[in-house]
Amino acid sequence: MKFVITKNIYPNWRTRSVTARAWCVIIKCLPQIMVALGSAVAALAAHAAMSPTSVELEKLRIQIEAHPIPDAELHYLALFPKTFAEFTKIFSFQYSSSGYALPNEELEKTHAEHLRLLEKLAMKYPQQVLDIWLSVSIDGKESADAVSYLQSQLAEYAAKETEIFAAALLAKPDAQRKSIIKFLADVENFSGYPEYETILGNLEKLGHTKLRRLFSDAKAQRIKYRHSPGE
Repeated sequence: MKFVITKNIYPNWRTRSVTARAWCVIIKCLPQIMVALGSAVAALAAHAAMSPTSVELEKLRIQIEAHPIPDAELHYLALFPKTFAEFTKIFSFQYSSSGYALPNEELEKTHAEHLRLLEKLAMKYPQQVLDIWLSVSIDGKESADAVSYLQSQLAEYAAKETEIFAAALLAKPDAQRKSIIKFLADVENFSGYPEYETILGNLEKLGHTKLRRLFSDAKAQRIKYRHSPGE
């Protein structure tokens, strides 16, 4: 009877040892792997929950910050929300009837990046950005984060470029003009709001007496109803 010697009848213990070590490394790193996978899944889920406009705005923001191309910049400005309701839906927390902030699956987490980009684009496209600031301000009400940021941007612009700002305001219908001014006056503490006083002073110097009176009246009304929940 002949015996045939076959190679590799027994396991390759060296290979098995290497494989075992690899599995040990994987098991040891499993918590970190799970965290990374969880973050990736969460990011994908959040992206999937965004509206098409938010997805495109975020994509354009990243593209412009890396490579500022006029076509992308103009597309971004065209897509940027033009009403207070649209702006807050995309960039601000929504609130429940009891006043609790609800999760915002749009662009609340990157609202500062978007508003910084908007202000940067104002240097290249001043009229387009001013139109956005004014349009969003109509029916605007005091709020934190994105709303406060945009309010500050418009106030700073109005203080520096009061003549251009005044001309743009005077071109608006009366109701919209008053609404924008009311929004700019909607702050808790005027002592920490030097831009408003600068606007008042500049309007006086430029001879815009009626417009200055509207700003002055809006300030007085806001101070009067400072603690009113309806204001």
